[in-house]
Amino acid sequence: MTSLRRCCRRPPDVAVSGAGKHAWDMASAGGGAAEQRSGVVTVVAAAADKFKPTPLRPSRPRTPPPTLARIRTAPMTREPLASLTLEVTKNMLRQPGYVENWREECGVMMNLFYSALCWPSHIDRVLLRGLVADFIRKYCEEMEGDDMNALFHAQHERRKCGTFTAMVLLHANLLPDDSLPLEKLRTLPLDSKWDGLSSVPAWLVDYKDSLLPFNSFLLLSAEVQQCGWLGRGSGAGNTYLGVLCSFLQAVGLYRKEDFTSSLRILETIPRSLCGTELEGCVLWLTGLGLAKLGKPHTAMLKFEAAVKACEACLPAVYNISRIFHQTDMVTAELECLALLAAGREEKNECLGCPNLQAALLGLYQTRPADLQMRAQFLLAARCLQIKMHKEASSKFSVLLERLENSTVKSSITAKGSAWLQSEDQVPEVPCKETVIVQAAIAHLGDQNIHSAHEILQQIDSEDLEQEKCNAYEKDGKEKLRIFTTAAGCLTKIDALVKLGKEVEALKVCVRLDQALSWVKYAQVLENRGWELVGVMLKALLYSWLAHLHGIKKNEQSQCHYQRRAAQNCRMLLDAPSIPTCSELTLTESLALDNIYSYLTSKLQDLSGK
Repeated sequence: MTSLRRCCRRPPDVAVSGAGKHAWDMASAGGGAAEQRSGVVTVVAAAADKFKPTPLRPSRPRTPPPTLARIRTAPMTREPLASLTLEVTKNMLRQPGYVENWREECGVMMNLFYSALCWPSHIDRVLLRGLVADFIRKYCEEMEGDDMNALFHAQHERRKCGTFTAMVLLHANLLPDDSLPLEKLRTLPLDSKWDGLSSVPAWLVDYKDSLLPFNSFLLLSAEVQQCGWLGRGSGAGNTYLGVLCSFLQAVGLYRKEDFTSSLRILETIPRSLCGTELEGCVLWLTGLGLAKLGKPHTAMLKFEAAVKACEACLPAVYNISRIFHQTDMVTAELECLALLAAGREEKNECLGCPNLQAALLGLYQTRPADLQMRAQFLLAARCLQIKMHKEASSKFSVLLERLENSTVKSSITAKGSAWLQSEDQVPEVPCKETVIVQAAIAHLGDQNIHSAHEILQQIDSEDLEQEKCNAYEKDGKEKLRIFTTAAGCLTKIDALVKLGKEVEALKVCVRLDQALSWVKYAQVLENRGWELVGVMLKALLYSWLAHLHGIKKNEQSQCHYQRRAAQNCRMLLDAPSIPTCSELTLTESLALDNIYSYLTSKLQDLSGK
């Protein structure tokens, strides 16, 4: 621990500017030896701020990794490339299916799959699945079914051309749930050439003489996705695809929690054959394995190197923040999250063409399009958790504005294909209700009562009254939304009382009492989960009712609600300080912890009056 802290001090001569500066402007959180600025964060911030994609060095490989020429577009158009691909595909699908067009149209579908691989937020899996179904129906009108099996059986052997093979293998990787079974994929002729009639697309130009290495990798990748790592080599030899297959082997072992064997393979991967993207991922996975083996210092150095190697590895800063969190270095943790939150918006991904390395790695991991908002939520929620109310209120305000204006969707990697474990990834922002209620709690803590009340106008107990089913039977995310909405109503009562609007606060209490008729009291101490949250909500609600009736000098009602509050409080005496709800993600758990902590604190305040 001492060596880690010593190593993580911020060097006095390192200047940080741009996006990194926002991180260093974070307010300090506490003091002590553990609260030292991180040299790792400084270097990472500078690397992210000044990052420019590094081309493959001319002196590097004797067998160079495949790189891509820019996709050529018409001189008069500036349309995004993914949009052009979609337009071409849709125009092709409007035409009848003719045998003489088969090869070329398979080539069009290959370009579509490649575009979906490169630009997943513009051609998502739902859209891709629909276009594939249209293509299959176009050539399988006389057969039942609209899946790849139907297309496979409908075509004569002469139609199973090189473009068909590559198309089917791309389909197996991008839509693994709809793929041909492995026994059929293995019958495809891998050693084929591009025969799509038109010229070889720029992204495939390195394989114009033979698609064998490309197809071999895609088949191996499909096997990994359908069956896990089988221990079989790719046959790609000492090439980029060969080292990419070694990386997949390391991923398979990592996912099986065999971290030592995974690291052993990663150490053998020759960096001279890695493009910048693969090199970054190798370093990132190495850091994750080291962290799992209890070597946080070395792991952070690998994460730092990954970010410096490849901009797509910027989310590795989150893994650094988790190490700081686990070692109680709060300021350094917040600086990492601030760096991610203040990072540059992703460039319009449709206007450029990533190289083939990045595209193939995209089968296994894509950078979340809403990465900044995810980091912003974590930063705001952690500030609230450690009672930095002023900082938390400003961070939540920024997040609410981003959520209001955002049109981006989370990048969702194909099912089962992400090489990062769920705990290694920056978790998604939970439901908007959690952001609103935590923002209001932060504003109340910072004595911005009017701001808190204004934010809470989006929360209403009518949403709870519309719940027809038992809230306890919902899934975790829906439970969190329902219980957070109830907590938001209690927070609104707090704001109204502080604004001197007791009559309006009493009306909210009465409506909320009617809306919470479904709260369970049985098995509270046994479950210690959502039942505990429900009892807490009722205890605080009755305490507010007793308090407000006391203000109005209604002694009978005051005594009634005091008794009911006391009954609920007795159930909470032996309960844990935080409910355990295992089905939640890290951000959802953090939101619930903050909200429950506020409810507990407010209940204690009212009990003392």
